[in-house]
Amino acid sequence: MMLNSFKEAVTIVPAGSKAIDIPTAQLVKGTNQVTIQWQDGTSSYSTITAWDAAATGNYEAINISQVMNDNVSHTFMNQYLSPRPATTTLQIPWQGIGNWCYPLIQPEISDEGIKDKEAVYLDKIPFKISVVKNIAYTSQWDNFPESIRIPLSGRSRHAYLLMAGTTNHQQSQMVNGIIYIEYKDGTKDSLSLVNPENWWPIEQDYMNDGFAFKSGPRPYRLIFKTGTLTRNFDNYSSIKGFTERAIEGGAGTVLDIPLNAGKELNALTLKTLANEVIIGIMSLTLERP
Repeated sequence: MMLNSFKEAVTIVPAGSKAIDIPTAQLVKGTNQVTIQWQDGTSSYSTITAWDAAATGNYEAINISQVMNDNVSHTFMNQYLSPRPATTTLQIPWQGIGNWCYPLIQPEISDEGIKDKEAVYLDKIPFKISVVKNIAYTSQWDNFPESIRIPLSGRSRHAYLLMAGTTNHQQSQMVNGIIYIEYKDGTKDSLSLVNPENWWPIEQDYMNDGFAFKSGPRPYRLIFKTGTLTRNFDNYSSIKGFTERAIEGGAGTVLDIPLNAGKELNALTLKTLANEVIIGIMSLTLERP
């Protein structure tokens, strides 16, 4: 149920194409659902991502402090020891990052730019920042639960999430985790977290040269050391033997999910599916109808 929707009837000749211009005012900031209804009664579905669209809705930052279980600055300070195979493997080093040749790297994740802020804003969209424990991590590692559940109520047409966590080359091209938005009627909307499409690692940006893979539209990143939300970060540093696109102090990622505003919300569930990664939520904001 969209409050601002755009419709246009088009005729496409065989082997032809037609460009459709959608007014910016009809776009929601972030992910927009597209339904194509064909003449035979069937439908096709897609999405358009428009992070440059204006945020014009009524936004509510949800209090999720009850599920927080760690601080982002501890991400690579924990010891991820179980479950692990008992034999020699190419498993991730115990601090949760590294490789065979450089197993001792330990990027510093700093919350200096966010620890004194009640919220950071993406246009008019607020992301509430919790104090002390500022992230709810999930993982297949025994350090954290495999999933967390956040009760919700009321209606919403869009959810915006500030996320952070880890992934690596062994989890590329696969679903690392999933977010479910449950409605009171038992139905769900969901968002799969896929490396490299929409799940980016806390310590760096991806390099997309158009050869190895194509990620989705560049997301907003929250630079933890400065508290800046940006899609144009390019002040990278180096982690020897690991990456030349490291973000000093680390960064979170803004994700979003279009919702059905005609249904009552029940809960959000975040679950990590892949081994050797951790996935966390820092803030949740709903656009109310």
